[in-house]
Parts: sequence; structure tokens; C-alpha cells
Amino acid sequence: MGTAGEPSRDVANGTNLTLSDSDDEGKTEDQLTEQADINSVRLQNRSLRKRPRAAIADHEDLQLDDVGVPVLSMTGEAHASAFCPSEMEKLVHDAVAQPSLLGKNAHVVVESAQQGPRTKVMATPPVLRLAYDLSFGIRGLSLMHFRRFIYELEHADTANLNMTNFGRSNKPQPPTPPTGIRDIVEAFDALLLYAEGFYNSTVVEFFRTGAAFMTRMAVLSQPDATTCMMLALWIDCKLGKFRSELVASNIQNVARIGQEFTRNDNHLMEMNQALHDKLIVSQTSSKPTRGGATNRPNQTRTSKPSTVPLELLAMLPKQGNKALCMRYLSKKGCTGPSAGNCFDPNRCHFKHMALPADAKANIDKNFNGLATEFQDL
Repeated sequence: MGTAGEPSRDVANGTNLTLSDSDDEGKTEDQLTEQADINSVRLQNRSLRKRPRAAIADHEDLQLDDVGVPVLSMTGEAHASAFCPSEMEKLVHDAVAQPSLLGKNAHVVVESAQQGPRTKVMATPPVLRLAYDLSFGIRGLSLMHFRRFIYELEHADTANLNMTNFGRSNKPQPPTPPTGIRDIVEAFDALLLYAEGFYNSTVVEFFRTGAAFMTRMAVLSQPDATTCMMLALWIDCKLGKFRSELVASNIQNVARIGQEFTRNDNHLMEMNQALHDKLIVSQTSSKPTRGGATNRPNQTRTSKPSTVPLELLAMLPKQGNKALCMRYLSKKGCTGPSAGNCFDPNRCHFKHMALPADAKANIDKNFNGLATEFQDL
């Protein structure tokens, strides 16, 4: 047995098991080696803890802190309600987003925008999800989704909506159609306010150009509800074209699409013409026919040959198969037999939303220019 004050030793192998910092100084090299072997065996037999595995690989920056420790629940339910953009959606977002948002988790970005200070619309998860990469037009997002919304006054409208599910299973609701042009102007203003906190300067300027165009149109004309619905659809097509051109080209080249916000835009004129044709067809089909009226001899008139070039005639807006009378729009006025009846049976009187530049030049040259009530064309 050892004496008092001496370190205790294992009688079987003579190994000192009492450890202290000062003991190493008195040990031989063999004793230090034996102690290192003991420590190595203890380390190898230490119980291991199972490392946590992230349930959503795309959300590692959201679910882990700086040293890789999970900070959020990783359940399947959370995954289903999370926003997980595709690679193409990420590429478009990176091209249109504010620099401060680049590289941030997509779900965090859209959920933060839901209650952001610049979000003055009904910020449902589907709308924010589509706005992430400018998915306007055929992809489902509409300008009218950005209708001005005051939660404190209209919160009852959100009672039946899921405002927390940002997954694709939460489908967007159809937007409220405009009843007047002021609805479109206000929606553009709300979109512009949102864009200033979410998109880069190129996108903001594109929206600002569209908003300015609609504000000016609201001053010059007051189209009916049907025409306003057509205008909203036309704007959605332009916003969607911005995104599609961005995918095919780059952000600098697509900025020129803002120049298409004009009354003389070919697409707008085609849509307006189609709307007028549909209106004429509906009016004709609902109008009762009066028997014997076609047999009156005094209704036959000799038509005058037209002096308008054929190229210009083809450009003029039409109602049904009749072209717009340029005299009707001019200061000289139409020389028809009575009010509302044109001098040419192949022409008709109506006010179109826009007029081709060549038609304006012809009116200025031959008919002393546009009449006062048509100066906005």
C-alpha cells in the first residue's frame, strides 16, 4: 500500500490514475504515453449526438443560425406553406429586385413585404408570390390585384382568405374589375408605391411611365366600364411583355417597352377595334327590322368617289365594315344629309380612342384640323 501523501496507484499495472496538471512534470515518457492512450480510448467510446438535418434545403439560411444550429421548426407542414421559387423565377427576381433584396431567402422576402410600409394593397400570399418575379398577364398577376386596400376599413374582405400559406396550393383570386378609369389610375399608384420598395430603378421607371400615361388619359377621357376592363387587360399584357422580354434579353433592352404606353399603340388600337366590332354586332342583332323600309326610292343615293388614299383608308378605325369619317372629326364637319348620317354610306360617325398619325395629317391638310371636341385624339 502507498503511504499517506503519495498518489494512489493501480496495483495490477502500476499506472497512476490520479490526474493533475502538476503530475505531468514528474512522469516519465512511458507514463505520458500510457496516459495519452487512455484519453484516446475514452474519446473513441464517447456517446455521439445525432446531428439535425434540414427539412428544406432551400431555406437553410432561414432555418440555421451562423453556426448551423436550427432556429425554426422543420416540419412538412411548414414546407408545404413556404414559398419555394423555381430557378427561372429566381433569375427573373434577381434581375428586377432591389439590390438590398438580392441573396435573401425568398419566403422571408415575400412575407416581409406582406406587412411592409409600402404595401397598400390586399397583400394575399398568391399576389406577393406572383409579384416576386413580375408574373403579370398570362402568368396570373393583374394590375387590378394592386387595387388600393385599407385594412382597417376593409379587413372583413380577408376573412375567407388564407393569408399565411405562401405555397402554390394557395391559388390567386380573380381581381376586382375596374368600374372607371380612376380605379386603374389608383391601382397603378399603389403598384408604383410597392415597386419603390421592392424593384430596382429600371422597373420603377417602367411602372411610372405607365402610371403617367393612365393619369393623362383620365384627364382627357372618361371611358365606360367595358372599355376600362379592356384597358386593364392591355396594361397586363404590357407588364407581362416586360417579363417575357426580360427572360429572352436583359433588363436594359426591355426598358424600351415603356414607350408603348401610348394611344397609338398597335395592340391597343386592335383591342379597341375588336371591342367596337363586338358592340356593333350586339346592337345590330338586337335592333328590330322595319319591313318595307328598303323599298323606298328616296333612300337610294349616288355615292361620291372617295379621295382618301387606300393605304389611309385601311388604317382608319372601323365600326363593323364602315370606316371612321375624317370629316366628322374635322373643323369643317361632315356634309351628310342629316345629323349622324355620313355623306359616304361606307363611313360612319364615332369617336375612337386614338387616331393614326397619317389620318391627323390628312385632316390638318384638307379639313382645317381637328374640331375642338376631338383635340385629345
